[in-house]
Amino acid sequence: MKLEEKNKAIKLREKGFSMGEISQAVGVSKSTVSLWVKDLKLSNKAKKIIASKLTKGQEMSIKTHHEITRQKEKIAKDYALDLVKKIKIDKNMAKLVCSLLYACEGSKGPRSVLSFTNSDPNMIVLFLKMLRDGFDIDEKKFSICVHLHDYHNEEKQLNFWSKTARISRDHFMRPYRKPHTGVNKKEGYEGCVRINYYDISLRRKIIAIADQFIKNTGL
Repeated sequence: MKLEEKNKAIKLREKGFSMGEISQAVGVSKSTVSLWVKDLKLSNKAKKIIASKLTKGQEMSIKTHHEITRQKEKIAKDYALDLVKKIKIDKNMAKLVCSLLYACEGSKGPRSVLSFTNSDPNMIVLFLKMLRDGFDIDEKKFSICVHLHDYHNEEKQLNFWSKTARISRDHFMRPYRKPHTGVNKKEGYEGCVRINYYDISLRRKIIAIADQFIKNTGL
């Protein structure tokens, strides 16, 4: 250990230099610098300078991390977009997608109604599009029930879901109001909607399609 290097490291630290800066200036490792200055009593001015450098370093690290994440997300998005463009959604594909969605989010109990429930507007739009594109649908057989919290504006939410589902308000039942739980308002939450379609034969077909697809893929 060279006393001259250690003394230089201590003086730089007292001026508010970071471990990395001292390491480069003195020509020793950061672990050595840390050992030399660990018991050093710093002035408030030096502490503020060091804290400022740490904050800036952290900000740069966060920005770099976010940029890397954005780049990776863009790569994934471009890959997905290219893949989706190659997929042809014909009538049979629509039936399959609709059935798989129903297998995940639809009611499969002993009921005589096709019932799909979700709070994500995009999922509702996708399910209904696949249902309409894949099967011969009678719009009169739809019945909609919306679950709302006490903070929701009933008229606004019913209009929102009617427009989203492309189903007339005439087919909407009286909304179900969830009891107040004391939980804070969820920003952007539009409530939960249950799409009912009264056709037991279609319900059986949809459940069977998903079941046979899963079994025949070796799962």
